Amino acid sequence: MFTATKTGVLFVPSRNVPAYLAGRIDGDGHVDAKHRSGIRIAYGNAFDARRDRRLFGAANVSLYRYSAARTMVLYLRKHYRERIEPAVRKFSMKLAP
Repeated sequence: MFTATKTGVLFVPSRNVPAYLAGRIDGDGHVDAKHRSGIRIAYGNAFDARRDRRLFGAANVSLYRYSAARTMVLYLRKHYRERIEPAVRKFSMKLAP
């Protein structure tokens, strides 16, 4: 389903992005339905965080570095989250009804 090239670039076909995002959310993500943060995914290294920012689109996410915690956190922007969430729900345990 997902392939990597020799350069380390992860290729995820657009039809599989919801499944990939669901795996990220279920593994390293947090869903906050009550507050503004919505959906966020924590990363232990900058390479994976930046790769996912490119995959989801820089206009669709915000990426922050928390130096004290030595993590990077990717937040899905509201317009993107609302657009993709119905497709992601099919694959995610955290977003399941």
